[in-house]
Amino acid sequence: MTRRAHLVTTGAALVALYATCAAVALTMLAQHPGMAPAIAADLTLSAMAIGWLLAVRPGHARPQLLIAIGLVGLALTRQLVGLAALGLVGGAIELALVALMLVRIGRIARATRAARRAGADPIEALEAGCAAAMPRALAGAVATELGAVGLALGGWWMRPVAGHGHARRASYGALVGAFAVLLVGESLAVHLALAQWSALAAWIATGGSIYTILWLVGDAQAVRLAPARLTHAGLHVSRGLRWRAVVPWAAIAAASEIDARVDGARDLSVLGPNLLLTLRRPIALHGPFGLTRSATQITIDVDDRAALIAAIMARIV
Repeated sequence: MTRRAHLVTTGAALVALYATCAAVALTMLAQHPGMAPAIAADLTLSAMAIGWLLAVRPGHARPQLLIAIGLVGLALTRQLVGLAALGLVGGAIELALVALMLVRIGRIARATRAARRAGADPIEALEAGCAAAMPRALAGAVATELGAVGLALGGWWMRPVAGHGHARRASYGALVGAFAVLLVGESLAVHLALAQWSALAAWIATGGSIYTILWLVGDAQAVRLAPARLTHAGLHVSRGLRWRAVVPWAAIAAASEIDARVDGARDLSVLGPNLLLTLRRPIALHGPFGLTRSATQITIDVDDRAALIAAIMARIV
């Protein structure tokens, strides 16, 4: 079995365990309250044992997976039977998980700062930091969410890394600002309309609009802070919070000027592509929430494409 198959099997086993415990709690607990400790133990200790035996012990997942399983188990226990069913064991588990999470947060912060000092843009640095404390796929998702909110609120004081594309990409922020203003007005109207029917629905819609605005502003900040840049590893290109890639120099066959989109190419431009990268072999593009795609052609947008093409050709010739 492949690593992915082992992880799918682990997930299926956990879902079956959670579903069984939930069914028992909802249908039998009222008549048999003495079952609560057993249900709580299964949701936490048994679930973590499954994760250990099927994923961590064979080497298919890091031990951090047990933290996530434990937190999910505690959340389900709290909802279905109450943490009191675990007694002192539940309190000990919760304290241990909180302590481990604090340690992980410190590790994330240190790794993120180290990546920033090495020249990574904010999202690259945050993903590198999260990867130091959790599985790579989960790190991508966490970095996207934390990056969106963090850049929306704190990106105003950050300086972009040195690269190509500052002026062209700065205009994207103006477009996002105008759209955000329109969205605020629309959200207010929707809130007032829904409030006549349900206050809860009105606030849920408003919360969704606030999150959308934060995500858009964070994306605009990511665009501003991460222009195309050249390092020893290759050409770093990105499209805000959405897609990014490091194109190794050995993988670049040619760089050419364009004035329109290219069919079949992965477009990482913001306001329309003006440069095409043709690759010798497929490379991986990393997207939001841990998604990946492959590409043999990539289009980007920069201020001075002639200067960037000259710099690329000097590296690959």
